[in-house]
Amino acid sequence: MSGPEIPAAPPDPRPSLTLSFAPPSAVAKSGAPSQRSSAKSGVAPIEAQLVIVGSGPAGLTAAIYAARAGLAPIVLGGAEPGGQLMITDVVENYPGFPDGVGVPDLTAAFRAQAVRFGARLRDVDVDAVDLSARPLALFAAGTEYRANALIVATGYNPNAAVFADHLKVNERGYLARDGDSTASAIPGGFIAGDVDDYRYRQAVTAAGEGARAAMIRPASTSAGGS
Repeated sequence: MSGPEIPAAPPDPRPSLTLSFAPPSAVAKSGAPSQRSSAKSGVAPIEAQLVIVGSGPAGLTAAIYAARAGLAPIVLGGAEPGGQLMITDVVENYPGFPDGVGVPDLTAAFRAQAVRFGARLRDVDVDAVDLSARPLALFAAGTEYRANALIVATGYNPNAAVFADHLKVNERGYLARDGDSTASAIPGGFIAGDVDDYRYRQAVTAAGEGARAAMIRPASTSAGGS
């Protein structure tokens, strides 16, 4: 039985970057139970160079930058997309909108721009993850997604709970980055937006973090957010 298909991204004249996938045999960490069950279910996993979790300003900005780099990212945006931004109706201080902008309109513009460059959006919740080795595995709505790089750009709580056993959490309960970069302690894993920002929590700062996380080093085979 074939797995679900996601349409390929449109051709892009810009040079694309290549991320290598680890062989399936290297998936599970020795001695640890694996969440990966595609072989048992008979449904083939969907593979991507990059998966982004979250559909607020951080996640969708990351999608825009990554898609322009030719990575054709898959965005798992949640059953209720929009991120923490959706708790308000109007954003008065987002640059470029002198009269303010409605959150639905701003979110729709983010999504349309990401799709324009080849991002593939799926409005599903992530139910489980296995970040023990590359390719990193995420499970959403009965489908397994595998990627060599992952950007976690969800809202602070409870959307980040599924990652708590795999990524470091700081004393405030936020996901912890590795120093000043957007990298996490997991190779290929990056963090951006409200999920780690306990200080600013603004749409514009979240968008900036999403851009940082998605900036890939051309000479590297792994995501290299700054």
